[in-house]
Amino acid sequence: MAEMALKSGDYHAALRNIEAAFQEMEMARTIFDGIDLHRLYHLAGKIYTCTQRYRQAELAFRAASELARQLLRGSDRWSDTRHLAEVYRLQGKLSEAHSLYQQCINGLQESGDKAAAAKSLMGAADVELDSGNLDGAETLVRSALDLFEWNLGSRSYWYGRCLLKLARLRFLQGKRSECQELLDRARDILEPLIGPHHPLRALVLDKLARCLQETGDGEQAEECLAEVRTIGRYLATYDV
Repeated sequence: MAEMALKSGDYHAALRNIEAAFQEMEMARTIFDGIDLHRLYHLAGKIYTCTQRYRQAELAFRAASELARQLLRGSDRWSDTRHLAEVYRLQGKLSEAHSLYQQCINGLQESGDKAAAAKSLMGAADVELDSGNLDGAETLVRSALDLFEWNLGSRSYWYGRCLLKLARLRFLQGKRSECQELLDRARDILEPLIGPHHPLRALVLDKLARCLQETGDGEQAEECLAEVRTIGRYLATYDV
């Protein structure tokens, strides 16, 4: 239930369900083997990240990472580390995030999993953007986009996500028209994949509204923000 709620964008239901799973485990009514326990911690980390409970997310991904080192092989071993790096970034711990992303990139390049490596490159680009290193971010985003295109396709979820990073870069560079074009492309790719009420769609619309406001198109910006509010009202009442 927690995983289904997370995928649908109902983060509050996901949080409630994952906490119920931990309560079951603590009361010893449910016994998890190593792999299942890893999945539980990994899912918990993602849910805590989405609900901005970063300290809990950090602890969950650390636990998952330790289990991954014992149980998993190849590129699967690096997923928790990548997510932990993102949690560090979101807390402003940019040095720690940069170090972990670099470990992921090196390890995944050795494993040959190019799509997984692209996800780490994309995360590392966000660290560079947060640090103000726009040139470094450009190199990383371009590399990630190329890998996503060749390995997943230019209409894939991750390609669309990466376009959002490039749009953020263009916004910071003051290139508003390019930013808007990239956001429109990302929206066109992502909306059919995530549905009309997902928080990610709200994020894209919010970024698009900011860009439109900067270019003086207040009317269209308000239409985007009205959609954001509609999604917020839906998520406030929807429950899995």
